[in-house]
Amino acid sequence: MRIVLAGLLFGLLTGCQVILLEDRVGPVVKSTTIAPTKVVAIEGSEAIGFIDQASSQLNGCRQLSRLRLTTSRPFEEAVVELRNRAHILNANMMIPVMIKEKGSYKHPENHLFIVDLVRCRKNTSKESTAINPSSSSPGGLDNG
Repeated sequence: MRIVLAGLLFGLLTGCQVILLEDRVGPVVKSTTIAPTKVVAIEGSEAIGFIDQASSQLNGCRQLSRLRLTTSRPFEEAVVELRNRAHILNANMMIPVMIKEKGSYKHPENHLFIVDLVRCRKNTSKESTAINPSSSSPGGLDNG
């Protein structure tokens, strides 16, 4: 019984000794928010396009890497940032694996991009992956 009373007394006396320094000192570190700057395209990154898996195989593209980008920027800026990173990694096309958005279009919470970075031959572009009716190759694909 004495141990229970001693424990209760000890708990009451030690629990009352909380001192809040925030009221006396104020915040130690002032938080500053930095406005995010707009993403600027690197020279040459605007030529990087998207291509589907089948067309990339038909054009003889080789996969360099898989890139995952999570950002809370607007969608257009996120695509520019994705192209910048692909350009830095020496890719000239991207194969979208997954694109997810949370939130609304104007007020995004997060964008998730997962793309395969591929390096294709120089003549591979957005036009060369389209069906070309004047092409003599089977299926109308212009493989260069």
